[in-house]
Amino acid sequence: MNTSKDGIMKVLHVGNLASVGYYLVRGLRRIGVDAELFDWRNTNIIAREEVDWIHGPTGKLTDKYALKSLKIGDYDIIHLHYLHSDYNVVQSLKHISRAGNPVKFVHSHDSINDGTRNFLPMLKSAVVRFGARAVFFSTPNILDNISHFPQKKIFLPNPVDTRLFSPTDSNVIMDRMLCWVKLDPMKGYEIVADAMKLAPDIGFDVPEVGELVPIFKGHLPRNMRFIKPVAHFDAPKLLAQYPVVLEQFIVGAFGMSGLEAMACAKPVISYWKEGNDSFYPEPCPVVSARTPEEIVAAISETLPEFRKIGQASREWVQKYHSAENVAKRLLVEYETALD
Repeated sequence: MNTSKDGIMKVLHVGNLASVGYYLVRGLRRIGVDAELFDWRNTNIIAREEVDWIHGPTGKLTDKYALKSLKIGDYDIIHLHYLHSDYNVVQSLKHISRAGNPVKFVHSHDSINDGTRNFLPMLKSAVVRFGARAVFFSTPNILDNISHFPQKKIFLPNPVDTRLFSPTDSNVIMDRMLCWVKLDPMKGYEIVADAMKLAPDIGFDVPEVGELVPIFKGHLPRNMRFIKPVAHFDAPKLLAQYPVVLEQFIVGAFGMSGLEAMACAKPVISYWKEGNDSFYPEPCPVVSARTPEEIVAAISETLPEFRKIGQASREWVQKYHSAENVAKRLLVEYETALD
């Protein structure tokens, strides 16, 4: 295996979308890999952790010189996380492409919508020129979006810190549900709002964050209320107060929010496409719903069994999404590429 001078594999992840880069790097480090992270956005999740393996721009978000200051050629692996419309991806691709030594991977985090579809041909061309060995994707619904890329596609489940996200003792508010995603257009909040109207006796709490907040503020359903966003590390305490968590209802899979809720032993209701379970050795215990009527029915059916479903959800996440287990799967791919 081709590794750095000290015999330890040296890896750089570029980008921290949904904190996936952070958890993969930390998981790799726990199993002995010299892994580092360049986070374009200096996201809040890592603001509390002062370590020498996290890098980022010191000034403007688009400060490409911060990335250039890293000696890219000294790494064995470069792992680039991207969104289709992300300006920083272009900056990263331009710089890293000039470093001929590292084996390169890209990691797709995007679902296609009207706002990103036009970026596909340009991104495909850039990724091909970049020389990526393979394209990772972490939710089943993304595979269709990268099907035309010539590289090998590898499913790598999103990593979850199951030590941080674990069951916490709390009094559960049985008549209130938590909608645990941003109020953004692709999350399906219009569907949830219609479900709220069909279930006037159930309360719904929604974090006050996302593009649609101003719209919803003027037309809040009576049984919906905004709650203040909490820091990532405080999320388990908030999740503990609710019997059931609602996630997203358009793209056909749930993201990190749903996984972290499941890790806290909470049942998650979300739109889970038929066929997603084929990516796992055993079916996901998510409660699938897509329409307002299905969401209301799912809540009624889940509440009496919420502890049982929640425990099954945590066990599933521990098996297939714990950061350490995912890091071990990733290391196998790295070692294969370097052999």
